[in-house]
Amino acid sequence: MGKRVWRLDSITSESVTLSITLEDGEMGYPGKLDAKVTYTLLPSGVFDIQMTATTDAPTLCNLAHHSYFNLGGDTISEHLLQVEADHYLPVDEELIPTGEIATVAGTRFDFRHPTSVSAARMVDHNYCCYAERGDLRRLARLFNPSSGVTMDVVSTEPGLQVYDGAKIDIDLKGLMGKGMRAHAGIALEPQIWPDANHHPSFFQAVLNPGETYHQHTQYRFSKG
Repeated sequence: MGKRVWRLDSITSESVTLSITLEDGEMGYPGKLDAKVTYTLLPSGVFDIQMTATTDAPTLCNLAHHSYFNLGGDTISEHLLQVEADHYLPVDEELIPTGEIATVAGTRFDFRHPTSVSAARMVDHNYCCYAERGDLRRLARLFNPSSGVTMDVVSTEPGLQVYDGAKIDIDLKGLMGKGMRAHAGIALEPQIWPDANHHPSFFQAVLNPGETYHQHTQYRFSKG
């Protein structure tokens, strides 16, 4: 879905709504899936994202927002990250969760307190913030000491995929002409724990006919 052209449903000075239809069997998934996302810029520096989806047959649905963030500087090396999670999901050589729910204590994945992003290189793992979906709650905080900019990640989702951008290598210039190379940005993606369908102990990502998937995530920016 991230490499597909979406329909433009509506646009205002503060928001845009996009939608897409995935036909039954597309990418190997059963059911026709209709998905919609609304991006809104709220007052006080809040980037608000609401995603919904419906289906006509039981299928997997676990949407995630995959922007890269850089709060100042050529790389994210000096950024401090705090994640509200005592556990994470170890992965195999293909970055697929093994099924183990491991403690972050004593590992390079421990971000329970503000820690330099460079301390964990590389990281492309899901953090187990909660056991299930819920109301909006903080999953993580990113801070750049040089710029003084803070970004709080608030979401309904139980997990947070953290990717430090170690393999970014795009021959294009980003904002203000900055190169998009390794560690140029960090992705903080609220989601249901990945590969849940292979691990019964995980909160499941199955969407059934008559249900509406709804994810609400906010990236809240502040300075000072």
